[in-house]
Amino acid sequence: TVAVAAFLCAILFAISSLHVGTRLLLKNDSMVDSRRMMELNNAPRKHLKTNSYKTSPPPLPPNKQFTSHFCHSRDYVDDNAQRASCLFHNVCIVQRPPNSNSRGNSNRHEIEFLYVYDNGSGNGGKNNGHKIKERIKNGDASFTLGVGPHSGDERVIFTSVPMSMDKMNIQYPKRKYVTGTSVLFYEYNAENFGHVLSDVLLPIYVALQGFGMENYRDITLFRYSIMDAIGWSCDYHRRILDEEGEISARYGNVGKHCDRFYKMIPEFMPAEKRPLQVLNGTTVQPTCFQKLVVGMPMYSDDCDVGFERETDQWSLCNHARQGQFWQFRNYLLQNVLGSSYDEGNVPVHHKITITQRNDKIRGLANFDQLIGKLREKYEVVDGSKVEVVVVQWEKLSLKDQLDLARSTTVHLTPPGGVSFIALFLPRWSTSIRLYSDEYMMEWNIMNYLGYIANEYVDCQNDNLIPLDEVLGFVEEGLKRYDEHRAGDTSWTPYNDGSSSSHTLAELDLKLNPSKPSSIPKIVYQSWISRTMAPTMKANLNKWRSTNRKSYSFVFFDDEEQRDWMKENC
Repeated sequence: TVAVAAFLCAILFAISSLHVGTRLLLKNDSMVDSRRMMELNNAPRKHLKTNSYKTSPPPLPPNKQFTSHFCHSRDYVDDNAQRASCLFHNVCIVQRPPNSNSRGNSNRHEIEFLYVYDNGSGNGGKNNGHKIKERIKNGDASFTLGVGPHSGDERVIFTSVPMSMDKMNIQYPKRKYVTGTSVLFYEYNAENFGHVLSDVLLPIYVALQGFGMENYRDITLFRYSIMDAIGWSCDYHRRILDEEGEISARYGNVGKHCDRFYKMIPEFMPAEKRPLQVLNGTTVQPTCFQKLVVGMPMYSDDCDVGFERETDQWSLCNHARQGQFWQFRNYLLQNVLGSSYDEGNVPVHHKITITQRNDKIRGLANFDQLIGKLREKYEVVDGSKVEVVVVQWEKLSLKDQLDLARSTTVHLTPPGGVSFIALFLPRWSTSIRLYSDEYMMEWNIMNYLGYIANEYVDCQNDNLIPLDEVLGFVEEGLKRYDEHRAGDTSWTPYNDGSSSSHTLAELDLKLNPSKPSSIPKIVYQSWISRTMAPTMKANLNKWRSTNRKSYSFVFFDDEEQRDWMKENC
């Protein structure tokens, strides 16, 4: 028993000795400074925590391109098409025939989805067509192209139209075939960055993820465009540019904003980053798709109804999505940043990033005063590094925006589309939202992200920021992040100056005044190797000198270590 105990003591002592040794990063016989440690943390890693991209299989021969489908989330009530997601193989789209009742669909439709079946003599033939027609009649292949409040609009709710391959070849002998994976949707609110993220990209990602297809490199996005445009779409806004009180009167030419973000959307998609396509209901030629994903009605940030966001019911669809929101964040970062992105890369020091708008919308009267107080308080802190950055996001490239966001630990922003850059903040960070109007707007997604803390500040009284309240939130945010990074040697915590002049022993006595110091006065260190011992001893002596020579270090070889353990272990 004594031998076993001694053996265990020896193992524990060796591990603790090795731990002390390895904690001292050596370069040219001196401690590596914190700046170098930051550089090491930001260096490319050999094993990146990213997803690999996949390629779709080749299409079937033309004579075998029969339609099939797989749908989920149907709830079997009358309007279940408004909530289902579907993956179709070899489905075809054509213009709705003139003077047609659209075979059960709405007269406001501009296109039809053709479900092509085999009516040949083999594989069930005529009976196969009957089964497909019955399933379609019962709503098994119905869906919506709308997102959020658009999802229930009859202009974008479709029931597939069954058609035999023979009839298809006669009626539409020439047709375009789109290979790979495609997604078709009716755009909702893509006039600013926040809506692009939450009302376009998030629903697309969730729909693809539901079928395990989000990492295909050959994804093509199709935006459905119709003459009879639905409100709060870019097509709709373009047609009312000059109407008083509409969104263009407030933000300028919304059409230009939409075009800008339409061009940005492919940058967030995997690998090939194919341009966003437009499927125009009045001009589309017969087109078939190898794989087509449709139906993302409740996948945005506001369930299936997008108005009155301050009420509780609109957040219900965001329960239990915290893991998905984090995956969505990392998915977009990987797609945009490419090989430079590693999910394991985290900030190396505190950064307070403040959003500055270059217009008067949601302006704050004492905004400059807040910036001055933050810089005065944090940019000269002894013993730590807290960087204060004021940014106009639109002046940065997309990659620079994402790099800045993911290295920010405390984020101050007005609400609205610009605030959605918070989706790219690192885990445990804080976003402080300053409201000159529409207090608490967008809480219904921000509160549910799961990886950031949110503070909501009411600035509606004369558009003034309550400075003391905000400074308190900033302080809490810095310390909260420190708590979750405690023990991480690559992290430079915030030091408010309260303990910068104390030794470890004095700090321990301050925290435990009724007890003698628990920090030992003598530290015994065994040799890891004879050649390493002099260098280690020199570095430990340097460390001791920074603590007012409060400690002694004793070095011994293996035999001396055994003798010591016989007496002390």
